[in-house]
Amino acid sequence: MTRYGPFGKSLSSSFKLVGKFRIKGNHATIPLISNRSLVDFPLSLNSVNVVNRYSSYQTANELKAKALSQMNEQEIFNMLHKMAPEEQSRFLSDLFQEDDHPPYKPKLEPNAILSKSFNYDSHNTSSLIELSDEQEKVIDLIMQGHSVFFTGSAGTGKSILLKTLIQRLLRKYPSYDNVEQVAVCAATGLAALNINGMTLHRFAGIGLGHHDVESLLKRVKANYEAKMRWQSIRVLIIDEISMIDGELFDKIAEIASRIRGKDPKGNPWGGIQLVCCGDFFQLPSVPKPESLDSDVTFCFESKSWKQKIKHHIVLEKVFRQKGDAEFIDMLNEVRFGNVSQETTKKFMELSRPLASDDIEPAQIYSTRNEVDTANNTRLEELEGEEHVFTAVDGGTLNPETDKDRIKALMKGITAPRTLTLKTGAKVMMLKNMDDTLVNGSLGKVVDFIDQETYAVYCSLMTLPRHHHLGFIKKKIKENRRSREYIGLPQIRYTEEDLFDNLAFDYLLGHLSLSPRYFGDSKRAVQVKRLLKKLTITSGNRRFPLVKFDGLDRGCVLVEPESWQVEGKEDKPLVSRTQLPLLLAWAISIHKSQGQTLYKVKVDLKGVFENGQAYVALSRAVNREGLQVLNFDPAKVKANDKVVQFYSKLSNAGTVKS
Repeated sequence: MTRYGPFGKSLSSSFKLVGKFRIKGNHATIPLISNRSLVDFPLSLNSVNVVNRYSSYQTANELKAKALSQMNEQEIFNMLHKMAPEEQSRFLSDLFQEDDHPPYKPKLEPNAILSKSFNYDSHNTSSLIELSDEQEKVIDLIMQGHSVFFTGSAGTGKSILLKTLIQRLLRKYPSYDNVEQVAVCAATGLAALNINGMTLHRFAGIGLGHHDVESLLKRVKANYEAKMRWQSIRVLIIDEISMIDGELFDKIAEIASRIRGKDPKGNPWGGIQLVCCGDFFQLPSVPKPESLDSDVTFCFESKSWKQKIKHHIVLEKVFRQKGDAEFIDMLNEVRFGNVSQETTKKFMELSRPLASDDIEPAQIYSTRNEVDTANNTRLEELEGEEHVFTAVDGGTLNPETDKDRIKALMKGITAPRTLTLKTGAKVMMLKNMDDTLVNGSLGKVVDFIDQETYAVYCSLMTLPRHHHLGFIKKKIKENRRSREYIGLPQIRYTEEDLFDNLAFDYLLGHLSLSPRYFGDSKRAVQVKRLLKKLTITSGNRRFPLVKFDGLDRGCVLVEPESWQVEGKEDKPLVSRTQLPLLLAWAISIHKSQGQTLYKVKVDLKGVFENGQAYVALSRAVNREGLQVLNFDPAKVKANDKVVQFYSKLSNAGTVKS
């Protein structure tokens, strides 16, 4: 077993980190790590790689400081006028960083381009689909400038309506000079990914949004991009609106009004048109840490919602030409918490085992303990070495006197205290890393390599083929010198050790190296073995290389990230630094929201919350790929507030413009 601190090797009392997040005890401070801020080792643990990294970090910060200084003197804007529009966009994207992104990160992932625009794919196939009369009625209302909330059960075409609507709004309000007039947002990263948008939190520039309005407003005004977004948009689209609580909704409304100025007609949100979509029968947002009340306020209960959203429309037509129509009817009964005996019998029949094939079913449970047990059992079945990553917790609270408060706040951090992984483990991303890799993305661990070795893989893209062998051999010698310098023993290995190189097999295609080696298998074998030797001889920390589903850019080296719960003065009350991953053969019902699973086993034994059963069961595409255990109609419940709210909604045919 290899046991790591978040920095690779086990931490000693002399291990020193310099950064933003302090921790009591022998460890002086805890920063955003993995080359995202300075990591300073005592001389006895130093290495050439660390020194080089520190130098790169200093250089990057100096360049950024100089650029910001020039901006204040208007030099940058004079220069921008001489640039082509696409160059302006690229320059500003590099210059202005989001608050939740660290100031420096080596660009080792050549295809990881962070897009900050709201551009939508105009070639989406939704434009070719004929909409129903009620869907067209919704679009007509919105195109006339009305603020609208539309909803509907499974199968009513909410997604296709939303995507078509986005296309039409972008045609009506096109971007000009790289300024967007339509903001496409969602409450979660997964939902944002599905509509080519960004999370509402990121758009608004509010971080987690836990502070009061004045604190959040100060943060937004200090964020150039967020402030410009608020000032330029005309329409704000929010998908998965049920995941935004009413208190936060009112905060964002106030921020919009304060940033944009009061609307002449007295409209809230600074005159922005709102389009909200979602299903309040699903799980609501999670209460914020330290909340005394476990019940959340729904958006439709908020003051700004009642002032702004005048049209509430429920889609009623179910499109039965595709999918399992009877299954949709069964889900609708679960949705309202009123399950008939006939439907109960049908769900009971789904307890049968799923057909065996190459696809391993996902597992959904209602409690964290059930999820952990299932994942640990599956992990033990894998062969290979365990890699254990232990988080570092910090913050300004005193662990002795504030123990209960720390425990409560830590519940709001999803990263585990200890994470055990093996090659082949199924994992879920826990953070929104960019527009394509988001919280909820699923993947598989391919291998474990250090960042320097990963950088070598990336360097091979630009090097001539005849330089590859010499380049790798040079890096191996540097590794050996570094090990000798810091007093680590040299690694002994056999020739057999060099043949198993999963990282090479995956990165070969990812880095577009394959064509270079076609017809030269001998050279490919040599490079593969040398890269494995490079990994073995490296004394640096190793992190999981993960292949995420549906990610065009191939494998991603997942490095530690930091979570924190801030106090009123933006100081972290608690923080945790850990890999942003969870084992994901089994996931909780909360984590499953937003997923579409073609083969899934749902265990409802521990269901305890309104909407849990509906969310879990509706992840399945049809009954053929769904196994249901411990179905109990008495535990299938809907929130009374939501039922009452939906009883007053209008269908599209009765709405007047």
